Amino acid sequence: MQKAFYILILLSVSLSGFSQRKDKNMEESLQQEGMDDIEALSSKDFPYIERFHQAVREKMAGNLEESKKLYKVCLEENPNDDAVYFGLGEIARDQKMKTEALQYFQKAAKIDPGNIFYTQEVAYIQYEKADFEDAVPNFKKLTEHEPRNIDWLYGYGQVLVYSKNYEEAIATFNKLQDQVGIIPEIMIMKADLYQEISQDDKAEETLLQLKKEFPQNIEVLKTVIGFYEERGNQEKAIQLIKELVENEPENGVAQFILAQEYIRNENREGFLNALPSIIASPDIQVPEKMQLLKHMYSLPNIDQSFVMELSKSLAETHKNSAESLTFRAEVLSQTGQTKEALRFYREAIKNNSSEFRLWTSVLGFESAHKDYQALYEDAQDAMSYFPTLPFVYYAAAEGALFIDKPDEALEFLAAGELYILDDDTQKARFAMRKGQIYFYQNKIKEGMEKFNKALEIEPDAHVIKINYALSLTNAGKNLEKAKTLLSSVESKDHGANFYYALGLLQWKMDDSEKAISTLENGISSLDYKAELYDLLGDVYISIEKPNEATKAWEKALELESRNTLLNKKIKEQTFYAPQYY
Repeated sequence: MQKAFYILILLSVSLSGFSQRKDKNMEESLQQEGMDDIEALSSKDFPYIERFHQAVREKMAGNLEESKKLYKVCLEENPNDDAVYFGLGEIARDQKMKTEALQYFQKAAKIDPGNIFYTQEVAYIQYEKADFEDAVPNFKKLTEHEPRNIDWLYGYGQVLVYSKNYEEAIATFNKLQDQVGIIPEIMIMKADLYQEISQDDKAEETLLQLKKEFPQNIEVLKTVIGFYEERGNQEKAIQLIKELVENEPENGVAQFILAQEYIRNENREGFLNALPSIIASPDIQVPEKMQLLKHMYSLPNIDQSFVMELSKSLAETHKNSAESLTFRAEVLSQTGQTKEALRFYREAIKNNSSEFRLWTSVLGFESAHKDYQALYEDAQDAMSYFPTLPFVYYAAAEGALFIDKPDEALEFLAAGELYILDDDTQKARFAMRKGQIYFYQNKIKEGMEKFNKALEIEPDAHVIKINYALSLTNAGKNLEKAKTLLSSVESKDHGANFYYALGLLQWKMDDSEKAISTLENGISSLDYKAELYDLLGDVYISIEKPNEATKAWEKALELESRNTLLNKKIKEQTFYAPQYY
């Protein structure tokens, strides 16, 4: 049962009538009473009047203790002045002295029972002190005085609930809703109250009315289902939701609830049919949608075009969500649309710049797809958010190197090394990156020293071995060492860079047949293969097979290789070393 939960919710809601009860009408009323009192007093009472006014001024200035002293002097002269008791009550209330405040307000109300604002103060202080039964008659008096005051009606309903006068509480909430319309929290509370007095039919009627009024509210629908589940009537709950879906097939909230049922019953078709409306619904939160998408991926034979549409819908519905944007990027990447994928990745970091995990994913994606200009720019942006993390300097150095800025790459590494401390993995990676830069600058000896240092620190790191071999091959130096390095890379680490490095090495060692075989093996086993096709075309053109070369280069272009010279190679049927800027 949800009664206790919703009662606590309403307890936590601040009563607007309490927080704003000194409103304009109240001030005007009390001012008028003050004027009436002044007119009734003779000139001999002037010192008393002045003392009273000074107490008011001190209170307004925040000098509560001084104001209190002046009010008490007034009481010594006139112990029946309700305005003085009211002033003292306000001070005690402001000082969080609720018991004392209540006593003063009660004295003011006893002297002038017709002043409804005195009654209001008494009622709300009693509410705050949890003196609910004592508060009931005072709230009742307030609502009888002003039956359409929604703050007073709400307060009256609450104290009736806590006093366990459930039938009267329901009647009061009905009066409130006659003025303000249906409020989910109050309707749910009414349903719980009906259950307390064993009127389950009324509780059901209330919840169904609420469901009709708020068909898109997931908490409302869950409450209705919970009501039936408590009574062992799950079938009726689901039937109601199915009826709703028949009338509103785009109702994502209802479809979401049905999806949970479909998962429990292993109803694949029902689940997949419900998914598009759920993903498109702004009323379902992204984490809940991601859980459903995770379940979808656990099912066999999911059509990729269906996943593509879902990812598009998710990104359109949640334009600022990192999860939705990266999911869209991942799906695009899986279909070879890596440039469009990068656009979504960059949009994700733009809207969620404080998430370092997201930056590592984006920078890693840019590195893997050789989008070095983007890597260069984004890594520098990352530095402004994470200036003490070496990884962003390492990534920026890679971007700078491959857009022909080797000196700037070294500067990035020098800045990042200040934050490495005792991390051997990062020390090895920074040494490796320096090795790449020195090779690029044709400083072969210095480059080999840095690569050897990196391997001393991490002798089994496949990333270092592959990049070392690639640098040696591109430089045409010590190709046997490059071959040894690649042969020591375990098969589990044979990714795109490995196949590229090995194919390039075999080609440079004049074994084009082996190079073609290696590259084709990589193409058949990897998702991202644009650069492998590019190199395959280079091998074919070198052995005078221009048709095969053109097909391979065009495939690389189709798969969105970042080599800016691809079109030129295709047009001229000529080899050019790859360029990524």
